[in-house]
Amino acid sequence: MEGDLPRDDGLKWFGEGFDGFPKRLPDDCVEYAIHVIDDKLKDAAATRSRLKGVLKSANELCKKHTQDYIWQRDPFQLKLRPNVEDRNAADLKTQVQHLRGRREFGDSVADEWLVVYLLLELSKQCQDAWIRVYDTDGEFLLIEAANALPTWLNPEIAEHRVWINNGHLRIIPTEESAAPRNLSLQEALDFTQNSPDKLIISPFIEDEAFYRLRDYPSAIASSLHHSL
Repeated sequence: MEGDLPRDDGLKWFGEGFDGFPKRLPDDCVEYAIHVIDDKLKDAAATRSRLKGVLKSANELCKKHTQDYIWQRDPFQLKLRPNVEDRNAADLKTQVQHLRGRREFGDSVADEWLVVYLLLELSKQCQDAWIRVYDTDGEFLLIEAANALPTWLNPEIAEHRVWINNGHLRIIPTEESAAPRNLSLQEALDFTQNSPDKLIISPFIEDEAFYRLRDYPSAIASSLHHSL
């Protein structure tokens, strides 16, 4: 890993709200998506069945940690996508099946980080789950870890490169033989499945990215008492 980044590096954007990305979500909104990667899942039916299992685990985890928690706006939730009951949904065979959730947290940053905590814990229980979480600023976990990032990882190429899996933050590196660029979702999923040994896992980046979770789960009770 490289050292601290120079102030004039493009990565200054990470500390300024990810100006390198156009905003795609409403203000004070966090979105998260969960994909499952397992060679044993041979068809869409098997993938959907496994996603339902992950959804069940997520609901149980949420109930365990937030049963008495007062969300400022929307509670944590996940839904299967694409929705087979939606007439506008494309053929399941042509869309990547996954779980997706979105919630507005208002001015309660604690709510947003509780979402991250739940996703991190879920990744430990479901080790075939690959999770993205992002907000109005984009890949906000990278904003948290700005001082620990390698110099090549800037906002212009970060999309779909940052994943939570098995309790770790995993980053997809750039190709040495190609110009740095954003990845498509399918490219990212293919990389995690075919080249897991090339993923970057850095304790330094993780410590910074998840620093706000250092007091969880006890911090959940503190937030609850504050709300009451």
